[in-house]
Amino acid sequence: MVAHVPCPDRSPDVELAKASFPSRPNRGLVGLALSLSLLGGVLPGCGRSSPSQPQGIVSPYGISKGIPDSLTFDERVFAIGTDIDVYSDGAKFGKIEEKVLSWGTQFRLYDRDDGLIAIAKQRAVSWGVKIDIYDGEGVFLGTVKEKILESMFSIKSQYSIEDANGVEIADSAKLDFLGSHVTVRDKEGAVVADMDRGLINLTGDKWTVNFSGNFDRRLLVFIPAYKTAADNSSD
Repeated sequence: MVAHVPCPDRSPDVELAKASFPSRPNRGLVGLALSLSLLGGVLPGCGRSSPSQPQGIVSPYGISKGIPDSLTFDERVFAIGTDIDVYSDGAKFGKIEEKVLSWGTQFRLYDRDDGLIAIAKQRAVSWGVKIDIYDGEGVFLGTVKEKILESMFSIKSQYSIEDANGVEIADSAKLDFLGSHVTVRDKEGAVVADMDRGLINLTGDKWTVNFSGNFDRRLLVFIPAYKTAADNSSD
């Protein structure tokens, strides 16, 4: 365990003190300032914070249009958790792997060479299901929220997609709680994703996913994985 060392004070008083050094530098003060500057770059919480960068290779597909128009998701039956093989036009594109952590569930999308495309993290403390999406370098892209709509006769769910600034940019049609078809439209009503799961899946869920339009597909690609995992946990 690394002992906590307070960050150097960056208040205006300190800046003024630095500006008031005598013309001949005091070696002790200069040495102290240099030491604190170096510490500020290595101590957690000091200086400019950097995004959380996962270990491993970042995929060249980790851009908005790097994900193909059509994908097929094939759930692995004997995997620990919900792991999914992803295909495009019959060829292996990559995989989605689930990690169940103490604070929630996380999914990672890799290409066929194990390059990291995107990460989905379920928030530890939130009302309902909120999934934060990051690119392969840990940069925040936006959030997928699942709304549970209850009535006297049914339970339905709906997905809302927000950009990195918290602005809703797309949402899905309402679907039955154990529904197998998800259609997502942007705010102008254009379909940006259509996801369909077969009704009979004896060897794990199989999803057909079609994207369209100039929309960041990394914000949408994890919906089938979370839907499958949620339905498996409710069985």
